[in-house]
Amino acid sequence: MRRENYLQVRNYARQMRREMTWAERRVWEVIRQRRCGGYRFLRQRVVGRFILDFYCAEKRFALEIDGEIHLRPDIAQYDQNRESHLRSEDNLSFLRLTNAEVMRLSDQELSQHILEALQTLPQPSLP
Repeated sequence: MRRENYLQVRNYARQMRREMTWAERRVWEVIRQRRCGGYRFLRQRVVGRFILDFYCAEKRFALEIDGEIHLRPDIAQYDQNRESHLRSEDNLSFLRLTNAEVMRLSDQELSQHILEALQTLPQPSLP
């Protein structure tokens, strides 16, 4: 990615950190400061040309929180292509949660759901 493009994406990620959705804020309270199994998460992390809602570098794990717009066929296809690219190029694993799931689950259930996804992943090898 060209430097100008990276700077543009990085600045957008910074803006997104300041303007998180209510569901993202709820998830962030559950996972921030290593509260979820001791794993460190970053929010609105730039990986390649994409921005991930939450990212755990230790496990190469992305946690995506999807609103209703992600149900639209064109957006769902974009998400699928993006996820496929990041899986193959960056060896990332994903957990996608909807806003409705975030609202329905208690903090403990939400944390447990994320931990279960993390603990089933192998420790990534360094390049």
